[in-house]
Amino acid sequence: MSADYNRRLGVYAICEKDGKLLVVDKRTGPYRGRIDLPGGGIESFETIEEALKREIREETGLNVIESVRLGMSDFLLPFSKEETGYHMAIMYHLLSWEGNITAVAKQFSGQDADGARWVHPSDIIEETASPLVIEAMKWLKTGSLTENTIVFDRFKIYSKMTQHDTF
Repeated sequence: MSADYNRRLGVYAICEKDGKLLVVDKRTGPYRGRIDLPGGGIESFETIEEALKREIREETGLNVIESVRLGMSDFLLPFSKEETGYHMAIMYHLLSWEGNITAVAKQFSGQDADGARWVHPSDIIEETASPLVIEAMKWLKTGSLTENTIVFDRFKIYSKMTQHDTF
């Protein structure tokens, strides 16, 4: 990697219920206009588990009862005229939870999700999903995560929030 990528370390949840995957609608960041897994960055004062619980509560309204770390993957997203490139290192967790999802996320400074919803796997397509959702779908089908860095040469970072008719 010769370019200076924007590096991010994140904790994300894979939650499945009745054959559906829990996703959030992104309104900012490199996944804006797409669905993503609930989760996010670790604050300097937080443990991994604290960050996971906070992010899940903020984006979905659910309370984490227990989490199991499944593994990690990392992605390189391309540079564009409007954006820097991103190098995302992601820790995936399988959760047990209590409560009901929040269809509209509480908005505050830094909130990048618009709300949570359950999506059937047949409704998930790459053009409207983050790489994390695609990787979660792989884990749900095979029980494994991609071991090597995934480079997305043609990944589109939308310039603004867009609505897709596919969901």
